[in-house]
Amino acid sequence: MVLAIAGTAVLLLAAVAWLGVRGLQARSALTAAVPQVERLQEQLLAGDEESALSTLNGLQTSTDLARNRTSDPIWTAASRLPWAGPNLSAIAAVAAGLDELGDTVLPSLVASADALDVRAMAPVDGRIDLEPLAAAAPFVARAAASMSRVDATVGAIRTDNVLDAVARPVTDVQARMHELNATLATAQTATLLLPSMLGADGPRSYLLLLQSNAELRATGGMPGALSVITADNGRLELTEQSTAAAVHASGGPDVTLTPEDEALYTDRMGTYIADVNFTPDFPTAAGLAREMWRQYSGKSVDGVLATDPVALSYLLAATGPVADGSGGELAADNAVDMLLSGAYARFPDTSDQNAYFAGVAASVFRSLVDGRASPTATLPAMARAAAEHRLLVWSARADERAALDGTVLTGDLPADAGDTSTIGVFFNDGTGSKMDYYLDTRVAVIASTCDRLGPGGESTAAAHTVRVTLANNAPLDADETLGPSVTGSGAPGGAPRGDIETSIVLIGPVAGTIDAVERDGNQVGTAGYDQDGRPATTYSVQLRPGEDAVVDVTMSDPSVGDILDVWSTPTKDQSGYLSQQSCSQ
Repeated sequence: MVLAIAGTAVLLLAAVAWLGVRGLQARSALTAAVPQVERLQEQLLAGDEESALSTLNGLQTSTDLARNRTSDPIWTAASRLPWAGPNLSAIAAVAAGLDELGDTVLPSLVASADALDVRAMAPVDGRIDLEPLAAAAPFVARAAASMSRVDATVGAIRTDNVLDAVARPVTDVQARMHELNATLATAQTATLLLPSMLGADGPRSYLLLLQSNAELRATGGMPGALSVITADNGRLELTEQSTAAAVHASGGPDVTLTPEDEALYTDRMGTYIADVNFTPDFPTAAGLAREMWRQYSGKSVDGVLATDPVALSYLLAATGPVADGSGGELAADNAVDMLLSGAYARFPDTSDQNAYFAGVAASVFRSLVDGRASPTATLPAMARAAAEHRLLVWSARADERAALDGTVLTGDLPADAGDTSTIGVFFNDGTGSKMDYYLDTRVAVIASTCDRLGPGGESTAAAHTVRVTLANNAPLDADETLGPSVTGSGAPGGAPRGDIETSIVLIGPVAGTIDAVERDGNQVGTAGYDQDGRPATTYSVQLRPGEDAVVDVTMSDPSVGDILDVWSTPTKDQSGYLSQQSCSQ
């Protein structure tokens, strides 16, 4: 009997030791794999296929080892134990997901890079060769399909019943796989749609909205500068430029809004092209802008694009400095400050400001179509802008809109699905000025509780508390030192000069509720609205220079998922995609 007990103890100790050794080996391999994925992405974007192949081989070695070390009979049996089991299962699932990434997704990406030499996409005499895009499309499609499976598998790993030391790396991998899945979905759409959208099947025209983050709108900023870009078999031209003020001065467009949008965003959204993006839903804003442009110009464009000065600074890092059309020079390190602040000090007259912005837009466009920068530099810049929601695309064609759906380019809150819920915190300027250059915004989830069982065993809703911090960092004497084109006129009924008034648009999860809004610890009353099946409300904050405010919002989430996506307005300093995180029990 004693010998039997001793023998069993020895076997248990041996099993524990085996698991420990295998676990350390798996951890080492997984730790090596994650940065290799990032390195491979960079090499592919840079067109360095030889280095990418070398990195892929090393990655596959790491993921094969990790999967091997977490799939033997002892590990599998231990995964059924009540305490250690969930931890071992989570590690094994991550290893399996990364191994599939290395075996199926990334080889297709390397093959697509071989078919699509991004260096060959540099415009020549203003024209982009569209044939390489078509050649790469099948490889990118295979990679995207495999990546979707990996993302779903890794995303399904539960972290609410595992040790924190396991949960942290698992959620990190989940977030990275989710981001890569979104990137590949966008790449697949690009290779599928770009040839036709760039005029392979006939000329196209697009209205470009340059959004000023100095006067915030939910999708980024007021679209004050307008341009029309035409594409014909890959040849791009800037054919027309105008301003939001000119469109309004022509008599003012008149577009009917849905009752829900008018209630939440006021009728200004259907009257002023500068206000079409009060809504964070870019497809709605783009459709309104297209119709207003038609009423103004008599021409219907085939789509609407939007970007901002921060995204332009990313492109200028690739192209190098450009002439700004007024004797100056615009570069990556001064573009944001100049376009959001310096231009108003340099050109007090509104017409001079408009001429300056038009000249900048033309110069940046020429630098791109003249091929001043290699696509290996411009593509990562555009990918970064898209990931931060600073580059948005809408097509007037239903089939192209369907293909764009689900990519980072669409600018609409995705339908909550699987284990993921999405909430939004967006900002609209209420000052009627360019003071948002001085507005500091911070959005953070300070508490998030997963779905859990109630006293009777029923499932109860998740709960999220989001903290919004705003600060007016303008000079204390802004009313004297900043011109009226920056501060606003300070007319009766409006914000005093130097103040910043901001309407915070709060949007909760699908079928959820917004339960409470507090400012500086005191609950405030807000009205309830609907945003495409999501609860929504607004709360307005007015700040003098040097003042700040903290707004806490509590939301209930009926989904059974434990991943929370947070979207916001891309500002001068803040990305439009803030975080993906797991909630806790």
